[in-house]
Amino acid sequence: MRRVVLDTNVYLSAILFGGPPEAIVHLARNQALLLVVSAPILAELTRVLRTKFAWTAAQAREATQEIRSLAVVGRPRERIGVIAADEPDNRVLECAAAGSVQAIVTGDLRHLRLLVSFRGIPILTPREFLDHLRSTSTSG
Repeated sequence: MRRVVLDTNVYLSAILFGGPPEAIVHLARNQALLLVVSAPILAELTRVLRTKFAWTAAQAREATQEIRSLAVVGRPRERIGVIAADEPDNRVLECAAAGSVQAIVTGDLRHLRLLVSFRGIPILTPREFLDHLRSTSTSG
């Protein structure tokens, strides 16, 4: 099964706005792929839901618990500092390195996506990831 790390912004988009990010989470719900997440990613999701979207602690906890139920929680063992401009983005890279993933999915076009790949792991937008899944499922 394909293992994928989603950036916090992808989870936020899935929860709040739908579209391709929601389709990716739906694939995880249907066990078509396995999400890999880490405690720092879940903590950032909780923080952003509470501070930027005024969710209550209970609402944020419910959202992160749902994601945790769909994912394997990776435990990064190394500290990565590749992205100086947005330090929290490094937590996504740490999770990917620890989680043996096949893709990193992000909506962050200014930092993560600019890397194109990390240690051979492609960094894709949600739309690119879905297009890639479609092309590999029809070509095989």
